[in-house]
Amino acid sequence: MWENEFLPSLWERVLEQVRCRNRFAWMLLAPNARLVALGWHEAHVEFSSPAARDTFCNGRADAVLVSALEDVLEGRWRLRAVVAEAGDR
Repeated sequence: MWENEFLPSLWERVLEQVRCRNRFAWMLLAPNARLVALGWHEAHVEFSSPAARDTFCNGRADAVLVSALEDVLEGRWRLRAVVAEAGDR
């Protein structure tokens, strides 16, 4: 599992790919989420609140993010959307 300082710059590249594909998905992700870990073709994205995570996942924006991850990181990726614990953001 990768959890280090290169994740924020990688996240910026992924967000740019999301923005090019779907503005709505980008508007949900940019202020509300961050990439916190990568491991075994699974990306852990942390959302600031349950409402932000649910809106993102229920709006099918998760498929846009997976597609962007696959382009930036190459290969097939799964998404694990989690909510930040109090004090983590």
